[in-house]
Amino acid sequence: MRFVCFAIAFAAVAASAAAQTPAGSAAAASPTSRLFIGATAGVAAVQKVGGVVDGQIGYGVTDRVNLLGEVSWMQNVVTRRRLDVADSVGTFLQSSQGKAATSTVEAPAVYMGAAFRMDLTGGPIRPYFIVGGGVARLSYQPTFTLGGSDVTTSLPQYGVTLGSDLTGEVTKPAVTGAFGVIFDQRRWYVDAAFRLTSIQTEGQATNVIRAGGGIGVRF
Repeated sequence: MRFVCFAIAFAAVAASAAAQTPAGSAAAASPTSRLFIGATAGVAAVQKVGGVVDGQIGYGVTDRVNLLGEVSWMQNVVTRRRLDVADSVGTFLQSSQGKAATSTVEAPAVYMGAAFRMDLTGGPIRPYFIVGGGVARLSYQPTFTLGGSDVTTSLPQYGVTLGSDLTGEVTKPAVTGAFGVIFDQRRWYVDAAFRLTSIQTEGQATNVIRAGGGIGVRF
């Protein structure tokens, strides 16, 4: 998480510096190449807050239109519905065994997709929006305790069998959109953005709100 905080702080400092760049320097910030790669880090939240790391490779079709390939790792995108299902299992364990029980679920996810990025202005400070789509693979990782001991792997002996909504891996389609700003220093650039990624999981869509910042380089 220290890296996440550093990335966001770095983006904020770069934004302040870019805002003081004279208008006449816009030409100096023009891209040296249309091919670029970038990496960002930040936070992602559905019901719980976790880290997120993104990697991008892109190509500028024009000065403002860019095509992107993206990979994102999100630490925990568990939904309220799945936490509620886990709570019901915990309640059953507690009532049937007469001991204190706890439950939780983590859901790390990897998203892969393609996107279109439109820069709204030219020059060294360029607000943009992104729309795209792809697939996300989620891994549901429940944990149950009974009387202070982890009983996740021995639930069947207590009459509990977990379904696919609480355990295992699933791959689902996803769509994503973002608003952000690029602070362009010709070859290097700083990127800060807010993003929404909606994963079409069964029963309840997993809507991930993300915020982060990072850097990129042109070749």
